[in-house]
Amino acid sequence: MTTQPHGTDDLYDDLYDRYARPLEAEHWGEFIIIAPDGRYVIGETMVEVLERAVATIGPGHRGYRIGTRYVGTTSAPYTVE
Repeated sequence: MTTQPHGTDDLYDDLYDRYARPLEAEHWGEFIIIAPDGRYVIGETMVEVLERAVATIGPGHRGYRIGTRYVGTTSAPYTVE
């Protein structure tokens, strides 16, 4: 099991609470990738959101399914062709 640096999980919880939670009523079950600066990409499939996020806000951000919290992270070497 990989451990995260101290405070990392709190950051991801805060990102969800600040940016995704307000969207739950309108976008429940959709996917969102959120950058720490608040930029986000939202859509109906994780592939759609991942491709758009890598192209617009870059890799390395946390992804969620709205309403269920954590999904994963975007990371290199994923590329959009």
